[in-house]
Amino acid sequence: MAQLTATSPALTADRIKTPFFIAQGAKEPRVVKAESDQMVEALKKVASKWTTWLRTTKATASVTRKTSLSFMAQWRNF
Repeated sequence: MAQLTATSPALTADRIKTPFFIAQGAKEPRVVKAESDQMVEALKKVASKWTTWLRTTKATASVTRKTSLSFMAQWRNF
């Protein structure tokens, strides 16, 4: 447990010095949305440059051309 606490991005957000981009699938089985929301809340507290991209219908691993283009556009604007 100590290892997880020491390396948790949400618990060490104050050490993040570079812009942070979070891509999240609403139905993602590996990292559920509530966990990425924890990271967003942690980033808000330290006022880092960050953004999120949420795919509401599927997991991020389910790639279609439309999804890829949406992701790339968001990433480019970031």
